Amino acid sequence: MDIANIALDAGYAGIKGAVGGLIYGALFKADIKTAIVACAISGVVWHLFVAITQEATGGWEAKPILTGASMVTGTLVIGTIQIAAFRHLGLIGTPGTVWFSTVTALCSVIYLSIAYIQTHKASFAP
Repeated sequence: MDIANIALDAGYAGIKGAVGGLIYGALFKADIKTAIVACAISGVVWHLFVAITQEATGGWEAKPILTGASMVTGTLVIGTIQIAAFRHLGLIGTPGTVWFSTVTALCSVIYLSIAYIQTHKASFAP
């Protein structure tokens, strides 16, 4: 992975995050400017984390357990920071916190499942 592609993909993730923030702000009557900036930053941070993790661990094919553990840890840390930041900015209340926590936990389970499948994929072959 080269730096130019990572930067381009991170920029695209930021744009998707900004659009998500616009929709979120409009739907939940939150401060739209704050939602756009917060969601754009979240998108860029998450994309850069995934790119760094893939590069550092060698990816799902090379080291599925290490990649899965890194992704679970990163998901929990970034999710917790994101929930705290969104609460601090007044973008979410208790229902939003429950929703974000559920999504963070679900993503962790998905990454553990991917790691398990990648590790034991030979046993799934017919």
